[in-house]
Amino acid sequence: MQSGRLAMERTARALELTGLSVAEYAALQLVRSSGGISQGVVGARLGLSRASACRLAMELERRHLIGRLQDMLNPTRRALYITSKGADLLAEAARVLAPEEWRWREAVGDQALRALAEMPPRALSPVELAIRAAGGG
Repeated sequence: MQSGRLAMERTARALELTGLSVAEYAALQLVRSSGGISQGVVGARLGLSRASACRLAMELERRHLIGRLQDMLNPTRRALYITSKGADLLAEAARVLAPEEWRWREAVGDQALRALAEMPPRALSPVELAIRAAGGG
């Protein structure tokens, strides 16, 4: 999928200005939109192994972009939450990505993007998941 690879490369290049990788950006989007999510669910939604999801969450936590809080209903579960620093960085990333999103919408069209956002996560490739997360869907 040539266009998907190109979109991923352009997104990664634009995100370099924020210090985020595409995977970090997608994970932050998921954490923000869920209001408390396990790293396992983040990994599953992004198509990452458990080890990769753990490394990703640890790096975001080290940078104070996410925090972990114990689940009140299940004391063995610690959910990921976005910090104010993480939310600020996502806002900056959205500004940086706006021109790329506009190009992508012009090339693909809103109807195709809506269809992509409605697909179940398991049916999406990692590129499509990153694009979906970048659109907030």
